Amino acid sequence: MTFRSFDAWTSAQGKSQTLPLSALKDSVVGIEADHYLQKLLTTAPSKEPLVTALGGFPFSFKNTVEADIDDLRKAGIKPVFVFRGLKTVRTEKPFSTADESPANRARAWELYDQGLANEAVEAFGAAGTLEPWEVYRYFMKILHENDVDFQVAPYMAWPQALYLEKKSFTDAICGNSELFFFEVGKVITHLNVTPGGSFTWVDRPRLLSELSLSNDMFIDACMLSGSEICRAFPPHDGPATSTAHAFLSSVDLIKRARNVSVVFRNHPELERSLYLTKFRKARAAVAHHVIFTEDGKAEPLHFETAPSDVHEFIGQRLPEELYFYLSKGMIGPQVVDMLATGELVVVAPFDNGDADEYRKFLDALNPLRLQALSLLAQPLNRYWVSKEVNVHYWFDKNIQRKLVHKDVVPTPYELMKKWNVKEKTLRLELEKGNKPLGLSFALTALTNPTFAKQTIVPKDETKLLKTRNEIMANTFFRMLQLRGFIDGTTHTLTPWGRGLQAAMTALGRPELDESIYLGMELLALKVLHENNFAVGLSGAPSRGTDEDKTHILLISRVASIVPISHKPIGYTGPLSRNLLAFNSFIRTLTRSLRNVAEMVLVNLLMNGDADRDERNDWTEMGLSLPFIEEVSAGLGIAVKTYLDELSNEVEPTSEEAKNRQKEKLPRMFAQAVDIVGDVKLAFRVWDAMVVGVKVLQKEGLLVNETKTFLAADAWLAARR
Repeated sequence: MTFRSFDAWTSAQGKSQTLPLSALKDSVVGIEADHYLQKLLTTAPSKEPLVTALGGFPFSFKNTVEADIDDLRKAGIKPVFVFRGLKTVRTEKPFSTADESPANRARAWELYDQGLANEAVEAFGAAGTLEPWEVYRYFMKILHENDVDFQVAPYMAWPQALYLEKKSFTDAICGNSELFFFEVGKVITHLNVTPGGSFTWVDRPRLLSELSLSNDMFIDACMLSGSEICRAFPPHDGPATSTAHAFLSSVDLIKRARNVSVVFRNHPELERSLYLTKFRKARAAVAHHVIFTEDGKAEPLHFETAPSDVHEFIGQRLPEELYFYLSKGMIGPQVVDMLATGELVVVAPFDNGDADEYRKFLDALNPLRLQALSLLAQPLNRYWVSKEVNVHYWFDKNIQRKLVHKDVVPTPYELMKKWNVKEKTLRLELEKGNKPLGLSFALTALTNPTFAKQTIVPKDETKLLKTRNEIMANTFFRMLQLRGFIDGTTHTLTPWGRGLQAAMTALGRPELDESIYLGMELLALKVLHENNFAVGLSGAPSRGTDEDKTHILLISRVASIVPISHKPIGYTGPLSRNLLAFNSFIRTLTRSLRNVAEMVLVNLLMNGDADRDERNDWTEMGLSLPFIEEVSAGLGIAVKTYLDELSNEVEPTSEEAKNRQKEKLPRMFAQAVDIVGDVKLAFRVWDAMVVGVKVLQKEGLLVNETKTFLAADAWLAARR
């Protein structure tokens, strides 16, 4: 979010200046990641309006980022991206601000269901999109692949960007105008990196002179007019006050009063609203902002003058090691935020999450959340070990649920500490299996009894893990054990592990191991089935018999775990709110599993199980963990469309009917790279899942689910 009232005023009053991009040649520009991502996700031509209707990431995202990087380099500019880190102490209650997105999305679906395609696309585009933090991991991966430097701040990105400029790591700063809270002299507010482009910037000293404001008065006026840090001064916050006028009103208010305390004395009713307390906390967070220094410390920028109660408005101090891992992008802030703030706030997914089954599913994810919290807290001091987390759901705002990770006994750390697999042992299996180090390798290697025995090492014989292969392999083994796929005593596969390994081997596509894994987790969580989640979700199978529809729904849900190959352009094609609802399960599970994977790695490192001296591969380790990308519902919709239309044929199993429907697919999914090939791939993934289900059947598991899968498999055999 940007400081909108200030932006509107500077734009209306012509306070910004524009120069050709060539003026930045041979410079290093620190770019606030949120500022860049917000514009990429919400403005043309990179904005994709149907992301909220399809799930996943924008199809043009990677190409757009890489094109911008290429253009910056051609212009002689080196970018350094600065990401925000942890949340500071919250000044507002969860859901205290009205969110119109669910209602807007519901309206967009109404338009789509009425056949008003163009109006629906426009409505979806206006109904919001992904938040910048939701694509952080994927964005970091792209930056790293393209040798672009980035840093994650301990908390707010703005003071970290200022620090980099002050220390001459960067020559200029591009970002949101909240940067002016932190005494940045000049801010680039818009950067057009195309050949012959330009940049727009605002000069802070010039503004202060023109407004006749001191530095403190300017910051107070900015904060009173409302920003991400602090909501607007209540008398200036409302539909009657224009966006640009809110800033000028705040400036006039400060000029008359000369001091914020006087402002509040003139509005005694605000004392009762606690706005003054919230304002002061936000103001203190600005004055004593925490940054990551060049010598590896997280501390207030003006350390010598910082008060002793910084924790009251920033947050409880965490170990330097944890801030360091965060700064390198090895881990994301999600689990650390949960523990540090004592809160988890869950908002409505893109389908609005109206189904009771999805809401129950959120509680079913608590074991994963508890595992992640326990892994993080265990190597910290006792304060963190006993800290509880309150969970707030959008659909039940007044009910507070608790996550008590100290009650997880035995702790995940105690369960995992037998793992100490060294390079020599790994290398033999890697060479023999001809598989990359990942989920499939970890499972397949343990089917070798000799290897499995070698992975169990008594505590007094453990040695520090040194190579990245050793650290990552032990992270995979430990995670798979925690998730119930590996037996922690014998280090052999459990029945679920044997089913997962068989499915992955049957598919033989390591790049799709995560898809198979997600499918098995969804099966274990009892949400990958053939039943509708809620009555009235449009886009369900509608052709053929009830049996046909049941089979199509299950098969298309399995297809939904597979990424669609798509051109780098916005999606055009049929939609399905029904499959978008299933995508919400996939998306939420993917993020929860990513959190567990990151905390397994952190736990391993912070317990001293690995050599941490003189390493420079922290970012690579974080990006080697699975569950970075999120799949859309695109391929599920394509499979549903094909099978649904086929069921409308007189002879749906004839070659003529199948060919006729396959020929239609490229016209219906015009921007897909090879939609017919993708549908075939989805059927291969289905085959692999059936192999896994059959293994689980032999183990005495999934009796009812097996019948459903096998019936759908027999039905599908003649329709491929």
